[in-house]
Amino acid sequence: MDITGPHDSAADDDKWWDMVARLPEASERLDKMVEYSCRILARTRPIHAIIRGAADNEAFAADLGRRLLTERLTNQTERIGRQLGDTLRPGLSVIDAGQRYCALTSPELYHLLTVELAWTPEQHRHWVTHLLQTELLGTERDVPATKPRRRSGSKVRSHTES
Repeated sequence: MDITGPHDSAADDDKWWDMVARLPEASERLDKMVEYSCRILARTRPIHAIIRGAADNEAFAADLGRRLLTERLTNQTERIGRQLGDTLRPGLSVIDAGQRYCALTSPELYHLLTVELAWTPEQHRHWVTHLLQTELLGTERDVPATKPRRRSGSKVRSHTES
């Protein structure tokens, strides 16, 4: 199994992206892109936590974190160009869209929301999808309400908790 999903081979990954490319609406393609990213985030969260923890004291870990970020940004920007390029909101370049996508689907934000603030992975995915639909495509689709109800075990208290 690789980090991209429960696939048997890279050919399965190629089939996924072929299926995404055939979706008629940009919003549908973006939904699938976020779904894909979130599956990877869920699977690799523990690995990224180790890299973040080691980066302060180990140069190789800091370098690995930078290389992974560069690789993510490159791959995600290329996918934005292929899947959404002609449908990005006016004035938004593929480069800028790739940076925004990379930031909102970062392991750090995923960790903050799903571990520190105890959001469910589904709440995270819906929220990121909504933000990216608006930010990249300029549309606001009806995304199921995902009022962040924290799971038990949140490490952070809200200002309404006493």
